[in-house]
Amino acid sequence: MRNVLAEWGLGDFTEAVTLIVSELVANSVVATEKVVWEGGRPPVRLWLLGGSGPSGSGEVMVVVWDAVPEPRDAGVADVSGRGLGIVSMLSGRQWDCYLPGGPDGGKVTRALIDHP
Repeated sequence: MRNVLAEWGLGDFTEAVTLIVSELVANSVVATEKVVWEGGRPPVRLWLLGGSGPSGSGEVMVVVWDAVPEPRDAGVADVSGRGLGIVSMLSGRQWDCYLPGGPDGGKVTRALIDHP
């Protein structure tokens, strides 16, 4: 990931992107362990999209797909499940998730990082 961001000229985004990818992928991996798929454990998919934003500055979009259709909110006593708060903070609150439909279902979570 570090090499890709450097190649795109977005090396300054490495720390924020790494934290967001880590949170989103870890959440997806843990959640999909409970999903039963015909072929075994469902995959978790990650995409990084980079380029210039409207102001000419750099942006990185992190997109993660998993087979679990519902995001989970952490309860007061939960010791995990607060990663989306970190994602929200680092992406300037520009994140969301949606259900893409299609044969695989699941959900897509995405975060836009528009500053290093």
